[in-house]
Amino acid sequence: MAHEVKQCDDPLEIYRRLMDFTGDGIYRYTFEDGKILFANPGFLKILDLPGKPEDLIGKYMKDVLVYIEPQRTIRDLTNEKGELHNFEYHFKTLKGEEKYVIHDSFILEDHATGAKIVEAVIKDITSRKKTEQELKKYHDHLEDLVKERTRLLEATNKELEAFSYSVSHDLRAPLRAIDGFVHILLEDYAENFDDDGKRVMGIIDANAKRMGKLIEDLLSLSRYGRVELNKTLISMEVLAKKIAGEVRALQPQRDITFSVMPLPPANGDPILLRQVWTNLISNAMKFTKTREKAIVEIGGSAGKIENTYYVRDNGVGFDPNYADKLFGAFQRLHGREEFEGTGIGLATVQRIIHRHGGSVKAESVMGQGAVFYFTLPNT
Repeated sequence: MAHEVKQCDDPLEIYRRLMDFTGDGIYRYTFEDGKILFANPGFLKILDLPGKPEDLIGKYMKDVLVYIEPQRTIRDLTNEKGELHNFEYHFKTLKGEEKYVIHDSFILEDHATGAKIVEAVIKDITSRKKTEQELKKYHDHLEDLVKERTRLLEATNKELEAFSYSVSHDLRAPLRAIDGFVHILLEDYAENFDDDGKRVMGIIDANAKRMGKLIEDLLSLSRYGRVELNKTLISMEVLAKKIAGEVRALQPQRDITFSVMPLPPANGDPILLRQVWTNLISNAMKFTKTREKAIVEIGGSAGKIENTYYVRDNGVGFDPNYADKLFGAFQRLHGREEFEGTGIGLATVQRIIHRHGGSVKAESVMGQGAVFYFTLPNT
């Protein structure tokens, strides 16, 4: 047998059921002294009061809760038009539990007595407020962590600057001395050395020079991580062509074909991006030196969010399994005897591009050349 649904057309019965069903607190009280005239079950639940709603009639608001905030009377909260609308307040129940509610109300005049009556609805927002407070604590904690990390980072940067100064002055001086004395020995006392002795002196001289170059590259890598960016709109095509011409002029004897495709402009630091092109194009020149005819292609494309640029060569390439190591400092995938360098150039490229908000990657097949990509935000 189907369940019979009872019909209810009595407006008062409908109103009464709604009053009993809602979880919001609905009540009436006198404007002058806060005497309660009506309350529904939701009002008792929010205030955590025992008994029935009718037990509250005749009591005063100050008798059923303790205001924490705002410490103002209903009269204080009335606007210039005599209206009392939405506001939030914080109180304690008689059991000591703190609660937050949204109070929405309006003021009526009792036609019989002329007294002002407040009709109000309160919505319990305690859970939301506690969540907001926890989020604020978490946010404040994060801010404290950021401040502490920033302080530690600043201290680390100062230490790095001190280290860089020490490297620049304290390490280069003895290297210059070694280089100088080796030259004195080779020039003034060459007759005292046999061929093997001269060979050893040459090794010392070469290693002193390589150490000096490594120090210079390390200082540059450190500097590129701290220097302030001075961004401007750059014609990457003009810049790439200029760098290619400069690098090409250093090895006029080689058979090298450079091709520079149309490149989208970039918003970046011209000095730092010049270093990026210099390192990548020089890298291509280095690893094509075993080719009878070297080919270097420079190109790029514009995107909605970022622009992509690349340098492709037909050089010796590298094992793609180690591509992720290329951009680390001192990482070399070829022996120093085969190709000169300190292993800092690509690390410098990555640091500069990351500072611009871009990314770098490399692709290759052993013996079939390599292509190095970098991206820059186009805004």
